[in-house]
Amino acid sequence: KLFIAPPVAHDALLDLIADADAGIIIYDDSILNNYYCEPGKLSDYAFSQIPVVAPDFPTIGPVVRSLGIGSCFASFTPQGIAESIVAVLSRPRDTWRPALKAAAPQLSWETQAPSLLSAISGDAVDTSLAPRHVAPPSAPAAASAPEKKPIDILILIEHADRELDVACLIRAIIEERAPRLRVK
Repeated sequence: KLFIAPPVAHDALLDLIADADAGIIIYDDSILNNYYCEPGKLSDYAFSQIPVVAPDFPTIGPVVRSLGIGSCFASFTPQGIAESIVAVLSRPRDTWRPALKAAAPQLSWETQAPSLLSAISGDAVDTSLAPRHVAPPSAPAAASAPEKKPIDILILIEHADRELDVACLIRAIIEERAPRLRVK
């Protein structure tokens, strides 16, 4: 079953995704802004301690790999994306938590703001005021799941054209390869 959530306010997003087993970022690589951005979803997933599946774009892939918070797909095909999803879900969610917990403060606005201000102003900015350890927003703790529990995947769609087609194809591939997974 494919579930497309209606738009929600950002402050309600963490509650919506808290039970997800993986956070998937699918951006159209033909749009340069998408290709060179580091999306807010990345920090949202880290704050919620959800492992990430993301495109191997220059500003996303290195972050995901260096922080050890998920898997990146080089091929923007449904099969390539599905393989990354299966790779993330092949590990229990609890094994991702230490890396996600460590990554959350690094991906927070408070930690990244001094670098942005420095780049904009051209001056060195005093980073001593930036918090060293930023507590992530509180998200409901997911209950520990039994080994045979079906895994739910929630795919959030921003643009309903190409991404919806890709999401449907990913669903078919995942369900064929890993029948234990349920795609919402």
